[in-house]
Amino acid sequence: MLTVYGATVVTLMMVFYGLENRSPWFTLAFAVSCRGSASYGFMAGAMTAKRSRI
Repeated sequence: MLTVYGATVVTLMMVFYGLENRSPWFTLAFAVSCRGSASYGFMAGAMTAKRSRI
């Protein structure tokens, strides 16, 4: 499930990056998707650290 989230967020990030010049709303959407990508990275790292302690 986490991988699907990561793939979706990165795909949206790329789409919104390509559309940034069309509207400021796409710039905002790109920023939100970047935040989602960062949260994915954090969650993936946290899951790895949790597994290594078990």
